[in-house]
Amino acid sequence: VIQVPLAGAVLQAPVSDREFQWTLPETQGYLERARAMEAEGKGEECLPPAACYGTPVSARRYLSLYDHGGDDDMFSSDLSDSEMERLCGHMKGTPTLALFSGADEYVPSHVDSQALSSRLSEAMGELCTAVTIEGGNHALDAPEHQARAVHEITQFVQRLGA
Repeated sequence: VIQVPLAGAVLQAPVSDREFQWTLPETQGYLERARAMEAEGKGEECLPPAACYGTPVSARRYLSLYDHGGDDDMFSSDLSDSEMERLCGHMKGTPTLALFSGADEYVPSHVDSQALSSRLSEAMGELCTAVTIEGGNHALDAPEHQARAVHEITQFVQRLGA
């Protein structure tokens, strides 16, 4: 197997699935159910579709996405600096553009997005550049936000080739 180093990475709207999901009242009940299923050796069995927006999801996958310390719990604001370093530090040495959306509907109001972007950049190393697209929602639906994202990504890719 030949491994080619990654030239660069773009993270568009890196947010915590867990932190958003925990704002929903039914989440704790589904977490308890998923933990019980996992403890019973039934982690590959599905929770009711309502647990994940009508999509079938196994108890194990639900825990990965929405439990504190789950495999996909990477961008949560309540992670310690050492946890964030452990989870994102592998990106050190890889040029990375982290594009945050300034009005991301999946970022709970208690999260300081600017502080989170700084902490994420720090954990990923000096080759990480964090940019916030002010007013942009998670999907960057507005044409002006899309244009800004394209501009930032184009500039980033051009710097990679320099």
